[in-house]
Amino acid sequence: PEGMSDSELHSKLHNFWVRHYTAQAMCLTVQSQHSLDTMQDWVVETFAEVPNNGQDREEFSTLSNPFDTPQFTKLYHVIPVENEYKIDLTWALPPTLHLYKVKPLHYLAWILGHEGKGSLVSFLRRKVWG
Repeated sequence: PEGMSDSELHSKLHNFWVRHYTAQAMCLTVQSQHSLDTMQDWVVETFAEVPNNGQDREEFSTLSNPFDTPQFTKLYHVIPVENEYKIDLTWALPPTLHLYKVKPLHYLAWILGHEGKGSLVSFLRRKVWG
């Protein structure tokens, strides 16, 4: 940010890391044909040094519309540095943990990724947009 010294920026980034890079905010899944004891030994050896800051895990369920502000409704025109056509779309969704049995995000991913007749991908390709 403008007007912030390198040391101030470093301090803010370090404080952010200490608060958010913590074991209780992470999940790990391991799959292997090795024995459970072997995998546990490997996981402990590899991840034992991940810090735990002892703070409660952050809860974001109160942020049902975190980007519903004028600051986030902007259009940015960007001059590309490479000759590549790509767009990444990101949006915030309300918490869906309570819907784990119906998997709404899986359904949304299927709709967006389906390439058959009448699909979104098919439409975008007809328009030469995808």
